[in-house]
Amino acid sequence: MTSALVRDGLAQLAARYGVADLQVTSVDVAPVETLDVTVRNPARPDQLDRYTFDGEWLSDASPVMVSALEDLDARAFRLGDVPALSRVEALVDDALAHTGFDGGEVAGISVNRTEGLWPTVMVESPRSRALVVFDAEGTVIGVQQL
Repeated sequence: MTSALVRDGLAQLAARYGVADLQVTSVDVAPVETLDVTVRNPARPDQLDRYTFDGEWLSDASPVMVSALEDLDARAFRLGDVPALSRVEALVDDALAHTGFDGGEVAGISVNRTEGLWPTVMVESPRSRALVVFDAEGTVIGVQQL
């Protein structure tokens, strides 16, 4: 999991849409160097498209079903709202340090707007699992044992 993967994937998405700043509803980084992003289509803000980026190849858009009751204005965020996404390696290191699991590994990083805009990092070991919650800047604000 690297900051370069996130930076490069989001740059390709911005270029594909012809915009400088994308609105997204979710960003997920997997340990196999895969980035999944749900983008709010700038030309059709009532539509969401899902993409996967593997470090070199950006998938075609997959349409995402949006409920008529869903408030995309409330769910969407700009990537600049989450500076922590430019520090993926630090998120991984901090999450591992805060769990202290023997043999702990990061299973994924997710960002979406639920109660707040908090990146989360799932850490798993053979005996334990925890969700490490960060603020948008990348400071640990909580660890939830699962």
